[in-house]
Amino acid sequence: MTTPLDPVIAEIIPKLPLRDTDTMTPQSARDALRTLAASRASVPPPPVESVNDIQVKGAAGALAARVYRVSHEKSPTVVFFHGGGWVAGDLETHDRQARLLAIEAGAVVVSVDYRRPPEARFDGGTPEWPALAYVRRASARSRIPTKTTTKSAGSLIVSLKRRLNASRISAGSS
Repeated sequence: MTTPLDPVIAEIIPKLPLRDTDTMTPQSARDALRTLAASRASVPPPPVESVNDIQVKGAAGALAARVYRVSHEKSPTVVFFHGGGWVAGDLETHDRQARLLAIEAGAVVVSVDYRRPPEARFDGGTPEWPALAYVRRASARSRIPTKTTTKSAGSLIVSLKRRLNASRISAGSS
């Protein structure tokens, strides 16, 4: 027996940014992902105590970031690098995920908007280690632990950084 598709999911599927890669442009991928995010506008976002737009230091200058707090008490800090296949995602398209992460983790979430192609080289997000270091230093001053989490392309940013650090440690100890 086949279970019927949830009506909400059935409404979202046609809006998914699944396009022909031969004709898709970076801007059309961004537009499609933003349309998908906007399709949920009638559903209030998960409530958090505060949301503040800030800037953090990136490898090539300031990066937009957004801080989500569930309370003003000291909480662990999570640095979140959004998904979007290196091209399409941004702070707006991953706002709900960042809010849910803050709520579920009981943490301050700093969502960082890394540089994306074609405006930046393909690996434009990978040199954004200064953003992570910036947040870690700010948290350390308050003696608050910092963790990193990612979605999609953001996962590669963090895994490459960990490998780079590991290779530096190995090279330095031999």
